[in-house]
Amino acid sequence: MQTVVLIFILLSVIGLIVNIVLFINMFLFKLIPHKYEKIKNFTPSITILKPVRGLHKGDEENFRTFFELDYPKYEIIFLSHIDAKDDPVLKVIERLIKHYPNVDAKIERVEERYAVHEKVNNYIHGLRIAKYDYILISDADVYVKKDYLKEHVKPLSQDAIGVVTSVQTMNDFSSIGTAFEGLGMNADFPAAYTFAYNFGFIDFVSGHSVMFRKEVFKKSNVIEEVKDHLIDDQGIGYAVRHYGGYRIELPRYVVPTRYPKASLKQTMNHILRWARFQRSYAKRGVYIFTLFYYPALWNILGVISGLIYNNGWIYWGVPLLIFVLRNIFVVTGNLLYGNKPRDLIYAWLIPLREFFMPFSVIYSFFLNRFSHAGITYIVNGTRMKRVADEGKN
Repeated sequence: MQTVVLIFILLSVIGLIVNIVLFINMFLFKLIPHKYEKIKNFTPSITILKPVRGLHKGDEENFRTFFELDYPKYEIIFLSHIDAKDDPVLKVIERLIKHYPNVDAKIERVEERYAVHEKVNNYIHGLRIAKYDYILISDADVYVKKDYLKEHVKPLSQDAIGVVTSVQTMNDFSSIGTAFEGLGMNADFPAAYTFAYNFGFIDFVSGHSVMFRKEVFKKSNVIEEVKDHLIDDQGIGYAVRHYGGYRIELPRYVVPTRYPKASLKQTMNHILRWARFQRSYAKRGVYIFTLFYYPALWNILGVISGLIYNNGWIYWGVPLLIFVLRNIFVVTGNLLYGNKPRDLIYAWLIPLREFFMPFSVIYSFFLNRFSHAGITYIVNGTRMKRVADEGKN
């Protein structure tokens, strides 16, 4: 049975190597200057599209940072579907618009139904009414520094660049559920995302911050790709890269988000939905990555089998050490990319998340129906539709 123990140790070691490679890459990405940072005096007028629904803790502070941007000329369009009726977030936005009369900002109530998912539906409408050719789609939970637009627009001075996106972090954890996802978002996401970027196979964007020219979306047929996807991030990147032939640029500028309070069940359901749609695009890559990047299962099986078969301390000590190192990596990633160190009071959740992530990929094979924001969807291959839309063309 020593062979079984050695297999678990080998899988644990492979997982450690994968983590080391990705985390070194993540550090280097943070340290090496970006090739577009020296560009000066490129400040085209920009339309910021902000789909909104519901009022969450921190939203007013998030919105305020966009009213205080240091940029020559921009407009902000807050997009709310008419179905939202008397959404309390609209009163907050109205108050900010009055407080900043010199900022070109307005609320647009959307009546049409262009897409299955409301966020996508709203920004499709926003694209049609935007004043300017340079567009930024930004989520309500994003908060930024004053130089955000100046730094992000620089790569678009090159015609070959189709989209400028960003490494995303989650901050200000307000619940166990939010922390369960956020701890990984602040470490695993930067590690995987910067690795894909540095080695030239990035074909997905982070939907919280997407900047582009209108013509890029049109030439890449983006709207057709994302209109029936819940996870539009991957749809945008895939269309721009594979249909339009453009490059996706990732500045060193990290854009933080303040996620709303969520229960553990809500967060797990969110991760499962992500796994389902990631599988649609990444296919085998997701399985391989998950198998080796989250080695907690192999670590624990190695420790248990080493103790059971009494093969000496090295047979259970090595997996245990790798388990500890993996947790240190996640904490380090949160310190490097997150901007709220106090969020690490939830670090005890890291091992639980480690076991859940491989399960999410397995479960995604059986997930073809789910609910989100009170609406039930059915997934067919890589597409989805609302249950109420069944039978409609």
